[in-house]
Amino acid sequence: MMLPPHASMAVRPWALVAVLAGTFMAGLDTYIVNLALPTIARVLGVDIGLIQWVVLAYLLAITGLVVTAGRAADLWGTKPIFLTGLLTFTAGSALGGLAPGIWWLIAARAVQGVGAALMLAAGQAIVADLFGEGERGRALAWLHVAASVGFAAGPTLGGVLVEHLGWRAVFVVNLPVGVVTSIAAARVLPWFCRRAGETFDIPGAVTLTSGLLALVLGLSRAPTVGWGSVEVVGLLLTGAVLLSVFMLVEVRSRQPIVDLTLFRRWPFTAGLLAAFLTFVALAANMFLVPFLLQQLMLLPATRAGLVMIAAPLSILWVAPLSGRLADRLGARLPATVGLALVMVAILLLALAAVRSGTTPLMVAAILALYGVGTGLFQAPNNSAVLGAVPQERRGVASGTLVTMRQLGQVVGITVAGALWTSRRDQYSAVFPPQEALALGFRDAFLGLAMVAAAAAVVSWTREPKAGRRAAGLKPQVGRP
Repeated sequence: MMLPPHASMAVRPWALVAVLAGTFMAGLDTYIVNLALPTIARVLGVDIGLIQWVVLAYLLAITGLVVTAGRAADLWGTKPIFLTGLLTFTAGSALGGLAPGIWWLIAARAVQGVGAALMLAAGQAIVADLFGEGERGRALAWLHVAASVGFAAGPTLGGVLVEHLGWRAVFVVNLPVGVVTSIAAARVLPWFCRRAGETFDIPGAVTLTSGLLALVLGLSRAPTVGWGSVEVVGLLLTGAVLLSVFMLVEVRSRQPIVDLTLFRRWPFTAGLLAAFLTFVALAANMFLVPFLLQQLMLLPATRAGLVMIAAPLSILWVAPLSGRLADRLGARLPATVGLALVMVAILLLALAAVRSGTTPLMVAAILALYGVGTGLFQAPNNSAVLGAVPQERRGVASGTLVTMRQLGQVVGITVAGALWTSRRDQYSAVFPPQEALALGFRDAFLGLAMVAAAAAVVSWTREPKAGRRAAGLKPQVGRP
């Protein structure tokens, strides 16, 4: 039966808190595990080529499964998919803490990635369903606050845990949060009616997952083994073929994994494209800035981590504001202004790389501006994408949005790394090593600033009030 309006209003804050807790765990895990990688490699006696699979396994699982997870949420309800993801992520954390060797640890990270894919796809859809017009932007903004708290806490907490309790603690720390959140989510998350009588498109799921896995793996391996290697070319071609087959399957399917007609809605497509380009540009912070701080400015890892906290801390402050702006003004203005600030921040990083006398405080200030821009973009853009599709398609829309962000990260890191190293090597023939390094950073940042500018143009082309339309339907008690 339908919940009465006052009961619906009462359950929404607690349901949001449950989703925020899962989002916080996923954000925390990203940085806390990466910080422990050097210690894990030393203790387990493995080289960099093998330890990178601790990161790749997690990334591949999320990217390959998140759209399929979104379709599952549309068919069977967001609550069971989110709970399954939360429990799977917690189980993967326990397996990681017990890992006797590197292959067990890699498998545990893949399990965590499966859980994260389910949580990310269902979590955004839950929030979009619970909060309708005039509220959705603010609610989605809190998801970015939760992720940013995880990002900010990860380096500091990870350093303390690794130093005092060992690397296994970075996995075990998830267990109490995961168990408590699972119990709470089972009690407070409402069920939503989804379409009855539809079946799961297995051929579509297989071709999409396999194609994305091959594509992301090929992009990830390219910097290590070379773009022209048989491995990378084979993986990229395989991914392209499988994704082409997927599109053919979806066109002919009566109940597809992804309704391709959604891409005819420009607010939906523009939001996805803007998200992809933005996360390509965000490689400036995720990949290049740590090297800028440690290799060019010669900061120790601890001080570099403190400088980089400026970005997530500024997101914490801006994200709620951006959600309110999206609810009042639509997505176009705050999202586009945010991307313009990201572009300016990356240009300032290019200037800082070649300017003598650049201080850590200056870089922190630039990263704070960068965080403001990111915070202004994320919630309005997500609100516009999820508000542009019917409620019964929000799981797939959420999963597709996450996939575009993940692909953007992989492409951005790959392109930024290739541009930086190639330009540095060219300059090394003419300039001293440190100057060549600085010029390489400058050129890479300039390239990423151009990508941010393209994202801003795409964002501006959407409708002025995109993101203010679709209102969520009332939740139901019991199984649909």
